[in-house]
Amino acid sequence: MTQSVKVDAEGVVYTTVSDGAVLLNTRTNVYYSLNPVGADIWKNLLQDRQEGAIIADLVARYDVAEERATQDFHSLIEKLEKAGLVICDEGVR
Repeated sequence: MTQSVKVDAEGVVYTTVSDGAVLLNTRTNVYYSLNPVGADIWKNLLQDRQEGAIIADLVARYDVAEERATQDFHSLIEKLEKAGLVICDEGVR
């Protein structure tokens, strides 16, 4: 199933750092750090890219199997959603 994931643009501030990115949930004032792979996923989400395109980018960029990239994508999205940083379509997990 293809996920539709949107960044909660009004509730999140982010910046890139040398080893990834830092996100701030402005509603809770909680910071989150992302490793370089997570930062790449985040940047792709900001560009409204779809799940398949993001996963293909991870496979090409990091030379990993599609299954691994898919698992990493879903794991991060689940964490970001629980933290209130992204909004997923109903039934997406």
